[in-house]
Amino acid sequence: MQVEVRLYAIARERAGRPSVVLDLPEGSRLADLKSALVRSLPELTGLVPHFKFAIDQEYAEDGDMIASGSEVVVVPPVSGG
Repeated sequence: MQVEVRLYAIARERAGRPSVVLDLPEGSRLADLKSALVRSLPELTGLVPHFKFAIDQEYAEDGDMIASGSEVVVVPPVSGG
C-alpha cells in the first residue's frame, strides 16, 4: 500500500519537500513506517526518535496499525520562547 507522510518544520526543511510517499506492506505498523521513512530520507535518521506521529489525526505509538489511505503526519518537537 502507498502511504503519504506529511512533513512539517525541521522534517520538511531537512527532507526538502512537504511530504513523501512510502510503499508499505498491508498490515504495517507505525514502527514499520518509521523504518521506511529513514530508508527513504536518511537525512531524518537522527531526528525520527524525537518526532511524534499522528495517524488519521490521532497521536500514534509504534504498534499502531496503518490502514491504506490513512493520513500520517510527522509532528516535530516544538520549543517556545
